[in-house]
Amino acid sequence: MHLDGLLQVIGEFGTYQRRQYFLVCLVGLYAILPLLTTVFLAATPKHHCKLPADYVARAERIYGNLSREELLNLSIPWEENGGQLTRSSCKLYPWTRPNQTLTPYNETYSVPSVNETESIACPLGLEYSQDIYTSTVVSEFDLSCGREWMVGASQSAFFVGKMVGDAFTGTVSDRTTYSRSHGCFRFGRRPTFLVAVMFSASVGVVTALSPSMTVYIASLGLQGFVSGCVLLSIYTLGIEFVGPSKRKLAGFGIMYFFSFGYFYIVLFAYFIRDWRHLNLALLVPGYLFGLYYFVLPESFRWLLSRNRTEEAVDLIRAISRTNIKSEPDAETIQSVLEDEDEVVLSPRTHTPVDLLRTWRRAALTANVCFNWMVNSMVYYGLTLNLESLGGNLYLNFLLMGAIEYPGYTLALVLLDKIGRRRTLAASMVLGGVACIVSGSLPADLHWLILTLAVLGKMGISASFTIIYVVTAEVYPTVIRTIAMGMSSTFARVGSAVTPQVFLLKETIAALPFIILGVESILAGLLSLLLPETMCRDLPQNLEEFDNMLASPRVCKGTKLKETRRKTRNIRENIKTADNEWSDAKDSCLAHGNTTDI
Repeated sequence: MHLDGLLQVIGEFGTYQRRQYFLVCLVGLYAILPLLTTVFLAATPKHHCKLPADYVARAERIYGNLSREELLNLSIPWEENGGQLTRSSCKLYPWTRPNQTLTPYNETYSVPSVNETESIACPLGLEYSQDIYTSTVVSEFDLSCGREWMVGASQSAFFVGKMVGDAFTGTVSDRTTYSRSHGCFRFGRRPTFLVAVMFSASVGVVTALSPSMTVYIASLGLQGFVSGCVLLSIYTLGIEFVGPSKRKLAGFGIMYFFSFGYFYIVLFAYFIRDWRHLNLALLVPGYLFGLYYFVLPESFRWLLSRNRTEEAVDLIRAISRTNIKSEPDAETIQSVLEDEDEVVLSPRTHTPVDLLRTWRRAALTANVCFNWMVNSMVYYGLTLNLESLGGNLYLNFLLMGAIEYPGYTLALVLLDKIGRRRTLAASMVLGGVACIVSGSLPADLHWLILTLAVLGKMGISASFTIIYVVTAEVYPTVIRTIAMGMSSTFARVGSAVTPQVFLLKETIAALPFIILGVESILAGLLSLLLPETMCRDLPQNLEEFDNMLASPRVCKGTKLKETRRKTRNIRENIKTADNEWSDAKDSCLAHGNTTDI
């Protein structure tokens, strides 16, 4: 008996798996914190030049006692920002400027625009408002007025670290070497996760205590590395707990918890306005995941693949006792072990070169990797640059997280209705158009800008989920992991580039959104060239892969209807068989006979 066949007997997603899966989902919530917290850690408060003491002294000698507003009007020029006049954040009038006036700005008073001949850079640095934030990375390390690139550099460092961490996790979590007690090192999904999550909490403390921007950037790079280890190892562990018919649902479930992290972050950020305290409050509880050492088992699939059969059998028996109150007999267990031993691995070692050996494979791989890169750029571009949308940052962040739920749900429904390609293309085009229009609108249309940005986030959230499914289904079993790894690498490259793209807003405010929008539309149109996998059996080897690439790409007309009809018949047959098996199992259990189950 195959292991998946045994799971259908003892429960594909029974009580035991649901308990473990809930623990996994809690980690999914935690995994989003180190990255998205930077939205509030590095928020930019309102600021202006510090007023030199001699400015204030001279003004008071000439004009007498002055209010704070009058001093600012005398010392700081006005400039146009998004169609509105506001006080300059980075310029100061020289005291020798002619025609000084104390008249405050109003709709009838014409204020000259700022230019280099009548204003100077801040000689004493900046003064940051504490009306919203007590302290942020930007205000503490003075990262405005030409130093904004350091915030982008810290975000890019996180994604570069995450790219390295993803590759490292894939190697370490699958590794087995010699140990006296078990005949091998206890590497695997569980140890990798436990070590990584402890390091993540520790690096969070280092970040909160950073004495300089250099330490802050380095700590974020290290946090990205361990964050990649945490998410990939626990995601794999969660998927491997369940049976084949529940894997897609399990994958989406983790994504739902991932999105719940938005609500968790904004709750803490609203009440904790100091960046150091906020980082500690969010990441230090990660130490509690150390308790998983006592309650979270290793993947039984990994144990079997590493010939640790005794531990795997004990775990399978525990699952069976919890789910159906009985254990599979020794003969059934033995048949599972023999089936696992008989798995024939390909004698050939596959490499990333196999993704590019023919023109068709190279074109497909380039298309898929470009889609991953663009999805990541748009997703994190919209998420990490919410301040560009204006308005209340807390509300913007909350809406961006909430909209992911309908995005995921829409993708889940449409995948098997209209196909993978069309769902992916529609989602990415929607996200791209929304980005372009949102970035091009004048600043006074704030609610329309925010609505379109949220709509774009829904589209890109759906497409990010779909591209995972498409990549896993379009590549054959023998190179599927390699393809997923290469695609993920391109996604991290896109994430690392995104903060640099948004530095272009200093030149043209709408340019970053236009770039992301055009890329998203282009990627969506290119996705229509991908093979449609809804009507196909998944390829197992390179020969089937090449045949799929050479065959028609679309399931049309009667073929699509026939496929859907067959799918409905198969589901009805499975449902009937499940009912018959359930009745037979209940009958056997009622008579105390567990051997025939």
